[in-house]
Amino acid sequence: MDGEPTAESASSTPTAESTPPPPSQPEIAPAAPTSASEDGPGWALWLAALVAALAVAGGLFAFLRRRANAPAPAIERPLTRPVEPTPAPTPEAAPAPAPAPPLSLGETPISPAPISPARLSSPTPSPGAPLSLSAQPVRFSRTMMNATFACRIVLENRGGSAWEDIVVEADLVTAHGAVPIGDQLADPATPLASVHDVAALPAGESMELATDVRLPLQQVRPIRQGSAAVYVPLLRLRVVTPGMAPVAQTYLIGQLPDRPGGRLRPFRLDEIPQVYQAIGIRALGDQA
Repeated sequence: MDGEPTAESASSTPTAESTPPPPSQPEIAPAAPTSASEDGPGWALWLAALVAALAVAGGLFAFLRRRANAPAPAIERPLTRPVEPTPAPTPEAAPAPAPAPPLSLGETPISPAPISPARLSSPTPSPGAPLSLSAQPVRFSRTMMNATFACRIVLENRGGSAWEDIVVEADLVTAHGAVPIGDQLADPATPLASVHDVAALPAGESMELATDVRLPLQQVRPIRQGSAAVYVPLLRLRVVTPGMAPVAQTYLIGQLPDRPGGRLRPFRLDEIPQVYQAIGIRALGDQA
């Protein structure tokens, strides 16, 4: 039967008396409990570090969240300086003109009909002319108001009898190419301003008359010579006496040349007012 033990099973079941006792284990002394005073500082440091790490992590998380929720900053246009227009290059000043060379009255015509060298020679009285008229220069001056020519007018009686009631006339003009030549030269038929009255001049004798002739500057006719403005004074003379045809003569006035044999030079208007001592005159032909 299933519930009854067999002899075989009974013989194989050990009895309590025959079970050997378990081997004895070495006794291990329990570890001495760690005192709270030794473990306290280490756990406190770890706890403080953990709290600090959590605080840093929380702060970083809050910063990143605020940054993500913050509106995008407006980008302003960079400030730029206004572009100033480039100034136009200043033109270089023209070089100062070189000083004009000395001007010669014979090198540049002063009238539409240039005066020939023959007319610049000393005048000779007309055949049979009993009275000679000429001039000798003294000085030429210019002020802010007038140009003045000082000279000596010379009268010479070449006839056989005395001349009486002689009237000497003179004026001062300037030559210019735009003026007819007939209006620049003395004309025996055209009266001039009276400067001297001579009662009588015996035959064969001569007389010198000191004379100053003035010309207002506003009546000066300038001539352009390159960059300079010059003027050429003309002395016009006329003598009248009863019983004789009037005698007229014109003289060109200029500064003496720089070299012997040169031509007279005109006066410059851009010079300061002054007195010219080195002057000369040339007769413009015999107009008796």
